[in-house]
Amino acid sequence: MKRVILTICTIMTIFSIANNVYADSNTEKEVITKEYTIKDFDKEKFYNDLNSEIEENGKSYILKGVIETENQGITEKNVEIEKSIIIKNPNISNIISQIDKEIDYIEDGYKGKVILNENSIRVNKNNVSKREYKVYYEQTYSNLPNNDLINIPKTLNIKGTTYYLINPIWNIAETTVINGKEIPSKYNAVMRYEGIKTENVVVDYIANYKYQGTLQKEERESITYKVQYIENEQEEVKENNVIPIIATGSTGSFIFVCFVIFKMNNIKIYNYRDGKFKLIKRVYIKSTDDVIDLVNDKSITNKYKIILSNYLYKKLNSKYIHFKYYDRTFKYKIKSKEFDITV
Repeated sequence: MKRVILTICTIMTIFSIANNVYADSNTEKEVITKEYTIKDFDKEKFYNDLNSEIEENGKSYILKGVIETENQGITEKNVEIEKSIIIKNPNISNIISQIDKEIDYIEDGYKGKVILNENSIRVNKNNVSKREYKVYYEQTYSNLPNNDLINIPKTLNIKGTTYYLINPIWNIAETTVINGKEIPSKYNAVMRYEGIKTENVVVDYIANYKYQGTLQKEERESITYKVQYIENEQEEVKENNVIPIIATGSTGSFIFVCFVIFKMNNIKIYNYRDGKFKLIKRVYIKSTDDVIDLVNDKSITNKYKIILSNYLYKKLNSKYIHFKYYDRTFKYKIKSKEFDITV
């Protein structure tokens, strides 16, 4: 009977201690916030230089956490873009009717609209082909003694073009009566010549034109760090406070308490601060479905080291476990007992 009563008292004492720890952990503590806006984007340097503990008005405060906000600014860039189009009709009005008056444009992260500069339009010949065509020339001869072509030139060269005789036309200019017969004594002639010329024919034209405008880009100008410090108070209840209870309890109670403590210590979580990893919490999981919250009052940076117990590592090796970082949940595949996470 005494053994049963002692066991019950031990369990009640354990729950009483747990309730005290819970009450202390929820005691409202003063939180102060300091704000820094820095153009230097070297986050690691900022966190290395950050004080993990400060004093104000005679009170001690420890670092609770940091909220980062990126401040965006607008930068502008003037651009000029040249384009071209192939056309049949070189008329400027025709060209304007075939191209956009404004277009959306992106360059090196800058974006915006650019406007056509109509005064920039320049037109040049693009494709040119050669075409042959016939030309004609007529030469008149008067009072020739006969209608023989022997004295008529068969070719003429006029301004670089060679003409060939193709159609001689004879007309009687005078006649003579011999033995009562009228016989032609002089002739007029019209000699028709044909030549071939070559000319260049424009097949199409190329029109070059320009767009001009101002583009904008949103860029990170600085980072604002809101650094929160929480009032530092000594916790009255620590892990070793349960040891006297274990010592005075029965064998059954001893096994129960050890089991609870064993379950609480299968994962250790460290946070990177002051140039090294520091232990911030211990948690217990029993399956891969459990979600491990990385954040508590001692979390400062987004770099963590996780150490699993030997038993848990053997159980979860090559499996996924789930982590929570503020409002984001992600999974990580276990490959080693110790590993680092940057979130």
